[in-house]
Amino acid sequence: MLKNNKKWDISISGAIFNTLIDDYRSRAYRGMKVSEEEITKTAEMFMGKEVLPQKEFQITIGKIVTSLRDRYRNATRTGTIDSQADFDLIMIAKESQGALVTTDEGVKLWARKIGVTEMSSQVFGKKMRAYL
Repeated sequence: MLKNNKKWDISISGAIFNTLIDDYRSRAYRGMKVSEEEITKTAEMFMGKEVLPQKEFQITIGKIVTSLRDRYRNATRTGTIDSQADFDLIMIAKESQGALVTTDEGVKLWARKIGVTEMSSQVFGKKMRAYL
């Protein structure tokens, strides 16, 4: 079943949005700190070295860029809602007074804050098999 939520008709406490804004501000700060740490590591790695050939430079710096991306993504996106689809799932569950079934920890965390109940995938599977 596909359902379009009525997100403009659902009331949510302003305190929830204050918490969300604080969460994003904290994540942005952590992302910045991760970036600073990776830049410092890179500078330390290249201090006192002669200029590397382009290919060797790209290989060396590529490892650092990969580490930066992974750490930044973890610092800013893990444990939060980070897409419109995440928000829509929560709003549809709230509107329909249904339980949310997801393994996404950020969606579960914010659904709880908004007052949406959740159901584990195992319990959901058992209930679905009972209907078959």
